[in-house]
Amino acid sequence: MLLVEKDEDDFRFFSAALREGASGRRVHWAHDAEDARAYLAGVEGYSDRTIFPPPDLILVDLRRPGVGELEFVRWLRGGAEGAHIPVVALSAAHDPGDWTRAKALGVDAFHLRPAEPRRLAALVDSLVRFWSRHAQNVSAMDSHAA
Repeated sequence: MLLVEKDEDDFRFFSAALREGASGRRVHWAHDAEDARAYLAGVEGYSDRTIFPPPDLILVDLRRPGVGELEFVRWLRGGAEGAHIPVVALSAAHDPGDWTRAKALGVDAFHLRPAEPRRLAALVDSLVRFWSRHAQNVSAMDSHAA
């Protein structure tokens, strides 16, 4: 899982919430859109895929909305390596405009980001379970079509 999050303290909060949950997933941090692009391309310190594996889920934090995060989604959906990876946007603000912009750029899901670590952990656990099942179903459909 890759988290695109500008603030290191927020990344630590997110990581702590994941430790409370049962997902058993390791989260990797990209501090901005350019760092996320480098991570996906396996360059600029991310070349060792045993340490920095390709993510199967990308979380984009819109708590501090910036053009960078949404432009990253546009770039990803425009045919970049990893265009198939589900992207979930998280926002602390209940702004319908955030969802509209994110959806138009190719975000797969949008969720309000809970402020409490336990609720955040529960949300991430449910997202991981859902997108893992989704990937299995897509894989099964692809193998039947072949």
